[in-house]
Amino acid sequence: MGGDGGGGQEGLHTELDGGNHQAIEIFVFCCRDLQLDVPCSQKTKQPLPHAAMTHWQCRQLHSIASQHVNKRLLQQWRVLFLHMHTPPTTSRNLATAAASTRSSTRRALSSCSCKVDKRSTAPIVETTTAGTTTDAFHSSTESKRAAKRRIPLHITSQIDKSILSPQAISSAVTILSHLDAKETDLAWQVFEKLPRDSESSPGPRTIIQRLLASLRADIRNDPKNHHGMLNNRRLNSLLSYVRSTRLYLDENEFRIVLELLDRLDQLERAEVMLRTMGTYCNQPATERTYNKLAAAYLRRIKESNGQSQRYLNKLVALVRTLDQQNITPDVVTFNVLLTAYGRMGRLKDVEAVFCDMEKRGITPNDRTFNIALDISGKVKGGDVGDLERRLSNVVASVESGSSPDVIAYATIIRNAVLKRDMAAAERTLKAMVGKGILPNEYVYAHLVLGYAETGDIEKAHTVIQLMRKAPNALQPTAHLYGPLIQAYARTHEYKKAYQVLSEMMDQGIPANLTTYTILASMFVHSPTHEEPSKAIQVLRSLWKLTDDQEPLDRPALTLLIKAHGVAGARDLDWDPGWSLDEEPYEGEEEEEQQNELSRRELHALGVQQSYDAIAHPDHLAHTALLTAYARLKMPENAWQFWTTLKSKETVLNKFHYNALIMSLVQSVEWYPKAAQVFQEMVDEKMTPDIATFDLMIYGAYSAGDLEAVQRFWRMEERPRPKESTTTTTTDSTSSSSSSSPVPLIRSYYYALHAMVAGKDHQGAHDVFREFKSLSLSSMPASATLWTHFIHKLYHDLK
Repeated sequence: MGGDGGGGQEGLHTELDGGNHQAIEIFVFCCRDLQLDVPCSQKTKQPLPHAAMTHWQCRQLHSIASQHVNKRLLQQWRVLFLHMHTPPTTSRNLATAAASTRSSTRRALSSCSCKVDKRSTAPIVETTTAGTTTDAFHSSTESKRAAKRRIPLHITSQIDKSILSPQAISSAVTILSHLDAKETDLAWQVFEKLPRDSESSPGPRTIIQRLLASLRADIRNDPKNHHGMLNNRRLNSLLSYVRSTRLYLDENEFRIVLELLDRLDQLERAEVMLRTMGTYCNQPATERTYNKLAAAYLRRIKESNGQSQRYLNKLVALVRTLDQQNITPDVVTFNVLLTAYGRMGRLKDVEAVFCDMEKRGITPNDRTFNIALDISGKVKGGDVGDLERRLSNVVASVESGSSPDVIAYATIIRNAVLKRDMAAAERTLKAMVGKGILPNEYVYAHLVLGYAETGDIEKAHTVIQLMRKAPNALQPTAHLYGPLIQAYARTHEYKKAYQVLSEMMDQGIPANLTTYTILASMFVHSPTHEEPSKAIQVLRSLWKLTDDQEPLDRPALTLLIKAHGVAGARDLDWDPGWSLDEEPYEGEEEEEQQNELSRRELHALGVQQSYDAIAHPDHLAHTALLTAYARLKMPENAWQFWTTLKSKETVLNKFHYNALIMSLVQSVEWYPKAAQVFQEMVDEKMTPDIATFDLMIYGAYSAGDLEAVQRFWRMEERPRPKESTTTTTTDSTSSSSSSSPVPLIRSYYYALHAMVAGKDHQGAHDVFREFKSLSLSSMPASATLWTHFIHKLYHDLK
């Protein structure tokens, strides 16, 4: 960069030994923006920017301009270096020195003169000796007299714009210093004060890159978007600066902006930015640009619902846009499509994507194989075309391949677990270890889950103990202990469940929300009378410990709804910390009635509060709320909630209908509504199950409608014993241990009584014959009394 370079790169390092690295970074970016080399040697000089080379044929101008721009850059570098090591009081002198440099450059350039010979098209260049050129650099009187005309003003103005002002350099140094010191807020405060007009000298692009990287780290470390408004404002400020100063982003930086907008839940704006990409980026869009937006759509496709379908449509349209823009999709694009279709259960579309990849000659990568393995675990036969064969080939290619990765093996084991084929899972594990691939936590977690689900709980416990030993030496997490604790709780081995929980805590493994939810579930289903209140206490204590918008997840809140319903039905106390204005009552009976109503109302409030806290209630939450109102004997609340669901066009299933009917049949006044709901089930082609008929027979008998009891019993839709059904009733007198669900024993009594009262002797004999076909040994003890009533009634009939 000229003779003033101080001996090239080596001289520069010598001169700045121990200096500030930020200044070096800014200096390098200044030179890059001017298309000049960092001082290194005299052999690698770069030309001036195009705007400054209007007089290409004037060699003297080229020589003078090059030397003075280089000289001026070094002068700015010295100013910058002095600025970082000099007290603030010298800033005015630095600005004066820079201004002096600018003036000397203009004077030097003005000394050049060009003449064109009218008889020839070739220019005649007036040259000077080396000494005269030196005098021109110092604005000597002789050079001024030799100048025939001044250099056009637009040339010098372009040079001024290409070189940073002292103010821009000072601001850049301050911003980078704050970022290096982790003083992010101060860095953004300085940046937001920078001028945004095109006339001002912008700072170097390095501050944009560093601020963008800092903002990306802040947003990634804020997954719940607590500081969303602040981060969104800073991103807007950065984009405004890019747009106004024309310091364009490159394609990689633009993709980072799309990612940040996705994380800030500004997806619509990301779509607009991609359509107007030229405003912010000086490079064209590639398939990687579109893949970034495709990944944003995929993050919002979680299950088969209307919202996910909308984003799937956007994803498909985005892939079509690639073809319209003559951009070839890559394997990442198709991997996103495969994952999206797999989540939505659209297996035919999955097959079409594989076919499209084959036609385009796109080779699947490891991620494609893993996605195919994941989808193959969800294929359960049926009309899936050629997909099952294709997926089987992919699985076979992975299993027989020379280097399947740990994810491929883990997914194969997961698929075997889903099919309850633990022998296949063990074979895959053995093959995996035989090839020197150690299992990860994902593999162990699915083995524990598989053994726990198939009833081999002790083996599941052994897996957790083995993973802690060499060569794995992995530390178990609460996610691994959770299925084991739940398996013991499901088999009512509460003592062992508590022992496993204690083992986990003794190892210093903190319990997570899933662990506490399992613990609360044990309290709810425990036969001990007071346990549901403990479940409420456990879950609500977690609610108080956090300020998150959704402190408990959907399963925990759904369980809390159930706990309130069970506790309210058992008339258990619950102190929510609310003050109730109770008026005094006279007499023990009235006081006791008031206390009962107060408890029921408190649990009803807890039920509603828990449901309202669920961000996106699912069908299990709907069922839990309706069932809780049934247990609390609040049919009006259940009917109001049902009306709300219908107004929102919620997809309803038989579990919802049964829970509502359970609320309505407990009151004679609400029985007609129950009959109306039952008829709606039949009209909607939603086949009633055993629980539905048990509830309707009970409701009709309680309302004295014996004809309806006979009608319900004779309906063809009523499941008979030994029929294959999937739904069991939740009543305590149900046969939970029989091979196939059967009606409640009390329902046989109600039906027999209705037949006898209606003098339908044949009907009575049919009811008793069906009752005798049941295996009474499998009946719970609570059915004994109903059995006695049935035998007595039938004996009287004879």
